[in-house]
Amino acid sequence: MSFAVRRRQNLRRSLRYSGALLGIACLVLALTVGPLHAGWWDTPLPAAIGSAIAALLTFAVAVNAPLEAIAYVALYTDRQLSLALPPRGFGRALYRQSGRLDALAREAGLPPLSDFGSPDPLDTHTAPTWHEPAAALPTVTHLLAHGSSMAPHLQYLSAALQSAQEQGARFYFLVLTWAGGTNARVEALRRGDLSVLATKAAPR
Repeated sequence: MSFAVRRRQNLRRSLRYSGALLGIACLVLALTVGPLHAGWWDTPLPAAIGSAIAALLTFAVAVNAPLEAIAYVALYTDRQLSLALPPRGFGRALYRQSGRLDALAREAGLPPLSDFGSPDPLDTHTAPTWHEPAAALPTVTHLLAHGSSMAPHLQYLSAALQSAQEQGARFYFLVLTWAGGTNARVEALRRGDLSVLATKAAPR
């Protein structure tokens, strides 16, 4: 599944969530401000509280929406690796150029980079789909010879996959956005530690 398709799936999920928040905001207003205007209450306090809650929910949607539009590809491994920092914009470049890179790989009869993606374990509550670095390295090597504008990013990816292979680690790509929060439990889950599911699900 291409990175763009995964992105559209995530976006639809995010839009449903934002729509639910706005629906709750409207319901809160109807249940608090409506009765005040109808003269059922003689105090504005419930309406003020309801308006504050609705404003907070609306603000959250307004802040989240632009960040949700900025997608990137993250590289996850099932063990910690000692890697240099990725070049600036690595994940964004990998996402933006994924269509062209996948086409180049398919033309050479190689698996595209998007074949090494995984659904987000935070959404599926299952283990991520792991891949062996050796399966992706021929693709990255080929792309390095044909994707000059992506050379720094592909060189970093090649070094990361080679390091993973040497240390017996597996990997996968995950499509994320700037709107997605994270914490230690989320990162543990995305690295395959399903024990965190025994506790309350971590917020995104």
